[in-house]
Amino acid sequence: MFYFKKLLLIGATSRNSGKTELASTIIKKFCKKNKIIGLKISTYHPMDEEFHGNSSSPLPDKFIIIKESENSNKDTARMLKAGASEVYWIRTKFEHTSEAIAEFLKLIEKTSYIICESNSLRKFVKPDIFIMINNNINIEKKSSTEVMGKVDINIISNGKKFINFDFSIIEIINGKWSLKA
Repeated sequence: MFYFKKLLLIGATSRNSGKTELASTIIKKFCKKNKIIGLKISTYHPMDEEFHGNSSSPLPDKFIIIKESENSNKDTARMLKAGASEVYWIRTKFEHTSEAIAEFLKLIEKTSYIICESNSLRKFVKPDIFIMINNNINIEKKSSTEVMGKVDINIISNGKKFINFDFSIIEIINGKWSLKA
């Protein structure tokens, strides 16, 4: 495991919990003064297809990195519309996650701040901040329970809005994401 500076990681207990909405709101807040890169990681484990929705392209042997465009109809395009400089979608088999991240890092400027949607990435890296969105309405992802003890902030969502979260506690200080004390 390595420290991944400039990474704000967003996980969720289930699909359709508001990860992209949260990411987009944070991007809007910080994109005017900082280069923000959006990232979504879909990590595939055997027998977990129900958590990945409809995928338009087959997964290769290891991983694929897709640079999104505003013309895309995927959730990730919302991050571009919110002000992200670039947005990527990594689709990877779990055992190739580290390799996929290493390739992704070659594609971006080192001065960029990253907002990433993923539960599984927390098993491989220590981000500046790890936020977990709790949504008890949908089926719980196993990947969320495996990293719950590593969460910095728990947010409750009813699928439409965030119940207990004040966006003003997130800031960028000394070149990293930080939480106000």
